[in-house]
Formats: sequence, C-alpha cells, structure tokens
Amino acid sequence: MPLASGLLGSATFWTILIGAVATLIGAALGSWLTNKFSNPKREIHFAWIQNVSLLDTPTGGGSAPLSVSHGTTTLAKPRIIDVTLHNAGKQAITASSFHAGRPIELDLDATIVDVLSVKTSPSTSIAPSWVISGKVLELPPCLLASGQIVDFSILADGNSDDPVVRSPLTDVEPVEVKDRPSRKSFEERFNKLDAVRDQITQVTLLATSVVLLMVFTIGFITFKDYQDGSFERRDRMEMACASSPSPKVAAALHCPKKP
Repeated sequence: MPLASGLLGSATFWTILIGAVATLIGAALGSWLTNKFSNPKREIHFAWIQNVSLLDTPTGGGSAPLSVSHGTTTLAKPRIIDVTLHNAGKQAITASSFHAGRPIELDLDATIVDVLSVKTSPSTSIAPSWVISGKVLELPPCLLASGQIVDFSILADGNSDDPVVRSPLTDVEPVEVKDRPSRKSFEERFNKLDAVRDQITQVTLLATSVVLLMVFTIGFITFKDYQDGSFERRDRMEMACASSPSPKVAAALHCPKKP
C-alpha cells in the first residue's frame, strides 16, 4: 500500500500516464487521418448546361415558320439538351460500383432523337457507352476516372420541363451543380487537399515522436529511480513519519506537520 500510494502521488507516474494517453490519442488521430485520405469519399456531380428549344413558339397561334427534321421525321418540339457528368471525388468509380449492374439514367422528360456529341476530359479518359431508351439516356456500368468530366449534347423532341438524373451507384449520391466544372479548378482543389494532407501528416508524426520520446525519457528516469531505491526510501520515510517520531526525527525526515 505505501508503494501504491507513493506511485499515485508521484509526478513521474502521472507524467507517464498522461504521456501514454497522449500517445494513444495521437495514434488514433493519425490512423483516422490516414484512413480518411487513403479512402476518400466518392462524389459525382451533374449539371444541366442548356435546355433550349430550336423553334420559337408562334404568338398568333399559327404554325411555326421553320421546321426541324431528323432523317425523314419532322420534330414537333425539337430542343438541344446539354448535360455534364463529373466524378468530383478523388477515387475512381468503377463498374462494380453500379448496384446490380443497373445503368445511370439521364431522364430528359422528352423523347431522345439522337446524341449529337459526347466529349470527355482529360484526354486520357474513356467516354462511357450509352443506350437510348425513349426519354432516358442510359449509361451502363463503366469506369469514371477521378476528375473525369463527360459532356453530352442531345437532340430531343418535347418540352423537357423536368429532367432528372437517377443513379444506382453505391455510396455515391449525385449532386446537381449549376455550372460545368473547370479542369483547372478541379486540379487546384486537389493540389490544395494534398498540401493540407501532407501538413497534417507531418504534424501528427512530429507530435507522436515528441510524445514517444518524452515517455521513453520519463520511463528511463523512473526505472533508474527503482534501481537506486528512491521509491523504497520514500516509502520508509512515509512509514517513519506515520509512526509519530520525535520532533527532531520528524524535522530531519521533513515530515508534514500534523494538524
């Protein structure tokens, strides 16, 4: 019991305990940061760039002065719809991310006549394949690289008042944005994230190293105290003070004064 009470009352003991707790917290924080940056969140953004009619609606109730045909078919309400898909996350979206192999659906709320163009950037990325199904443009399971931007320009026939994007991607919620993303702004964003990640990692490693060095030093000093018998002498002094020694002995041992 005297040894235990000596330990609990020792500044060295509490310093070691605090250092150990700080080390565990630092290790946990480092592990969380490593996991966060090693497994970044996947994000996919989409934007309706334009949705414009190719014909003006006549004000007098008559027929339009112009007509638009596709092949041999005359379109009643032709329009151009441009939509952009952007993998805004730092992790690629692969074919295995498509739940049950279902496609991404671009429901244009107007009959799709033709896909006029599909552009993708960067130039090293591969544009996804697509299938027209009535009013829906389907994108089967494919690879969308990190930062990849895909632009579709579509000819449709109808009003297209409420176009929507439906996604089967697991753990990825599509987010509608207003403007087409810039490749330059995307790269700048992730360069900043990389810089912040490196700084946090360096600070975490430095703090952990300092704490470990402190714990090692204190542990070494404590071990020397045990070897030198410092704790044993302290316990004997406490026992002597507790046995009501004479005033001279109490003064020599620096015993605390009793109330």
